[in-house]
Order: sequence, then structure tokens, then C-alpha cells
Amino acid sequence: MLKNIIIEHKGCKVQVGSGFSQDQRRLYFKHPEQIIGKTVTVQYFEETENQDGGYSLRFPVIKVIYETNRDI
Repeated sequence: MLKNIIIEHKGCKVQVGSGFSQDQRRLYFKHPEQIIGKTVTVQYFEETENQDGGYSLRFPVIKVIYETNRDI
């Protein structure tokens, strides 16, 4: 099963593992091409910065996986 995905936030890699259903975890593990390169919306508690200037997210949760490009 899918454990997590890695997103880019302000140029830094952040792992997001919460918010996926069991069915989504099975699907994306078997067919990773269905999520790789997709735009996602992530909810988080706060943004953190380490001593090297890198950013991360506290308690990131997947909210939406967009099938097509997102209109902003």
C-alpha cells in the first residue's frame, strides 16, 4: 500500500501520508502513474523552517487530488 507522497513546498520536499483512503492507497500503489505529476491540495497546521532555511509542513493532510490542471 501507498505510505506517502512527496510534494514540493517552497522548493523543499515534504512527505504527506495522511488523508488517503484505503482504496486510494491500494490504487496509487498499483498505479503510481495516476498520481505522479498531479496537482494536490494539502491542509496543514503550520509551516516550519529548519536551521538551514528549508521549509516543511506540520501535520500535512491530502484534501484534493486534481485530475486536470487546477484553475487558480
